[in-house]
Amino acid sequence: MMCLRKLVVKTSVFLLFFNLFNCSTANYKVNKNEKRTTKISNEIFKKNKNVFVISYSFANFSYIFSYRDTITVEWYKIVNGKINNVKQIKTDYNFFLNKPDSLSLSDFFECEAYDHSYLNLKFYSNEELIDHTFSIDPNCFVKSESRNDFLKNIKVDIENYKKIDNSLYH
Repeated sequence: MMCLRKLVVKTSVFLLFFNLFNCSTANYKVNKNEKRTTKISNEIFKKNKNVFVISYSFANFSYIFSYRDTITVEWYKIVNGKINNVKQIKTDYNFFLNKPDSLSLSDFFECEAYDHSYLNLKFYSNEELIDHTFSIDPNCFVKSESRNDFLKNIKVDIENYKKIDNSLYH
């Protein structure tokens, strides 16, 4: 009976440490991915002068996209802080000509989220740096009705990428 009790105690202690290790490993991967996503997006911004980040709450993956030229969108899938995949997709929308006069939080109101999911928009508009991060559910954002033509076109490009990489909506 005493051996059984010792075995139960040792097993319980082992399971406790195992669970703590798994949680800290998962948190490490999420934090690492977030830091590397920021670093990679800054590098892309320096190159293309525009960058957009889609990040999901407590996930070890994110997406970065940028308009390289008037007809091409570059998509980067970041997993565990590393570029997992890069795709170039044609666009009908000329990002460089059709920039917004303003972006308002009301454009995102119906998709507001409090779980660390976000959309970051960083680009120049009339030589002014626009760098906004909106705490939104990315899935809701794409499906929502937008009052802003700029955002409508961004959503179309996100949908076009989704047709190629269906993992965008988790």
